[in-house]
Amino acid sequence: MASFFRNIKIRYKILAISFISIIVLALSMLYIVTYTTSYIKQKLDTTLEHEAEEKMKIAVQSMAVAISESVKDLPTRQEKLALLQKMVDNTFYDYDNESGDKGSFFAYDGTILVGYPTRFGAKLGEDWKDVTDPNGVKLILDLQAAANKGGGITRYMWHLTDMNSPLAPKVSYAYPIASMPGVWIGSGIYTQDIKANINRFSGAIRSNILYTAIAAIIIFIIITFPMTIIISKYISKGLSNIRLIFEEFVLFLKQDERASTVNLNKLKLGKDEISAIINNVNQSIAIAQESLSKDKVCVEEIVEALKSCREGDFKAALTHTPSNPQLTLVRQFLEDFLKELLDNMTSISTTINRFAKNDFTSSIDITKLKGEFLSVSNSVNILRDITTKDTKASLDVAQKLNEEAKKLNTQITNLSTSSNAQASSLEQSATAIEEITQSMQN
Repeated sequence: MASFFRNIKIRYKILAISFISIIVLALSMLYIVTYTTSYIKQKLDTTLEHEAEEKMKIAVQSMAVAISESVKDLPTRQEKLALLQKMVDNTFYDYDNESGDKGSFFAYDGTILVGYPTRFGAKLGEDWKDVTDPNGVKLILDLQAAANKGGGITRYMWHLTDMNSPLAPKVSYAYPIASMPGVWIGSGIYTQDIKANINRFSGAIRSNILYTAIAAIIIFIIITFPMTIIISKYISKGLSNIRLIFEEFVLFLKQDERASTVNLNKLKLGKDEISAIINNVNQSIAIAQESLSKDKVCVEEIVEALKSCREGDFKAALTHTPSNPQLTLVRQFLEDFLKELLDNMTSISTTINRFAKNDFTSSIDITKLKGEFLSVSNSVNILRDITTKDTKASLDVAQKLNEEAKKLNTQITNLSTSSNAQASSLEQSATAIEEITQSMQN
């Protein structure tokens, strides 16, 4: 797969990018539609449910105030309850449900039903304190407690129409009637009615967003595809020009005689980025060609210096400066190396020449030397040390011989003096003997 895409021309790759962009746009639009609809539905769920609850609260509170004001002047509780039932039986309110049903009221004296629309068939006077929904919520006791606290909401499950109909989530609000202690009024709405409104609104919004997204994608395709074809053709032409310039540069690197700078006038360049790139690349290639020429001269000079060094001449001068920073570093390193090499060889030569003249007072400084130069210099210094040591030993022997010679000379002198004395004594003895002999003969 990777090799397949590598072999596709740039023009078709650009078209593929455009096609992929359309797919990504479509998927993005689909995601946006889905996410936006979900978000709006969530917000509508919260908003409409809150709005329905508030509308129900207002209706219940208004009804409670109306009943309280209507019955407060009646003399007996029975008359008050009768008027309450009459008002509850005939009063309804709208709460925006899909079926068009209206909201109704119910009233309790504690937990005893005292007010409810007669058309729903509930029996007044029944005690509902033990009525519980499938989740264990004692709904009348909870609503009574909420009313005693000044009004409140209870959520529970209840039948949609009669006791045989399916259960559905319901929310009810209870509020006390001021002029009738212990009596409270309430109303309830099924949350599924709110959900139906939400689904209706969110469906309409989803359809509008979806139609808008589809229209945007179609417009995008109509505008993008022709422009993509034109742009891809132009980019492909520009890349071909860049390839032409690089081919000329490669010929130059190969030192091909066909290499030359490209005549930009023939390429019909404009003032866009690709033309600027081509112009910059051509200028850069011209600069690179000039730099490579300088580097070539410097490399030839370095090669000649190394040849001279191989022949024993370390005084080669490097006069040309290259353009390449790495080659400049090599040139500087070689120049320093030749200088150090010349200094070391001169030091060794000077020291050995002094040795030839029996001057062993100097040695080679090896503090900065390493490798073979250190080994050679150490050998010269060792030779100096050994020669100096042997010379000193010969000097000591000569001094001892000189002292012994002086002693021997003294002894010889003493011996000569003693011999002369003995000779004189012998002459005297001979003379005496001769005189004795003569006297004896006479």
